[in-house]
Amino acid sequence: MTQTFLLANAIDAPAAAALGLPCCFLCYRAAPSGALQRTPLPAVRGGILGFADLSSLTEAGLPRLLQEVQSECRRRAYTGVLLPTLTDSARSALFPDLCIQLEQAGLTVFLPQTLAACSPTAPLLLPGRLSGGRLEEMLDTYADRYGRSRVCLHLQPCAHQFSIPFRSACGTPLAPDSLQRLRQQHAASIRFSPELCTNYLLLPPASSKDQWQFVLFDDSASAAQRLHRATEWGARACFLPYAEWGQEVSAIVSEIGRPA
Repeated sequence: MTQTFLLANAIDAPAAAALGLPCCFLCYRAAPSGALQRTPLPAVRGGILGFADLSSLTEAGLPRLLQEVQSECRRRAYTGVLLPTLTDSARSALFPDLCIQLEQAGLTVFLPQTLAACSPTAPLLLPGRLSGGRLEEMLDTYADRYGRSRVCLHLQPCAHQFSIPFRSACGTPLAPDSLQRLRQQHAASIRFSPELCTNYLLLPPASSKDQWQFVLFDDSASAAQRLHRATEWGARACFLPYAEWGQEVSAIVSEIGRPA
């Protein structure tokens, strides 16, 4: 059964916890000694312990960190641990051993895609945005590369504008106020793409020198559809970053409680 988690930092933790979904609180760090540090958290149990930073971790501090993580997980009924992305190769070299020992303690270790090589079995947070093809095709591609049991959808909101003909699969990111303005100006032209599982707008050129524009963007309904379809496909878990979805979060939580 696919489970959906809210990714919440220290500022958003109280509001995220109030929505009723299990949370991954990105509120933990490690001192060089291995001492586990965290910001104050709401009094809820369950979810995932999320590290915001492990850049100070040392090999000497690893045993203490493992002990304190296990204690914190028992105390707060966490079932897993999310490790952060690191650019420091010396620090990330500690992660394979950390993964093994956490898994031996009965905890599920979740990893960002960049750390996939640290464990052959750990579930991975994989990008959930797409600008071509079908959602299920993207999930199948992930499964072929990493194994089906490792596929977790990291569902970040899409807000991109493309010129036609397409020169890139990435598009130009749209600021929230720009997207809101387009949505208001062209509300009657908004369509939903079942293949991409997101909304789109096709905008005619403003002059003969301009190009047609294609705008992809998410709202609570498209996010809920993607979560439903990822669940039907059999994703291990889905992660919603609270801060990135902003005011849409509560609507998404309401939507995913309804039948697809």
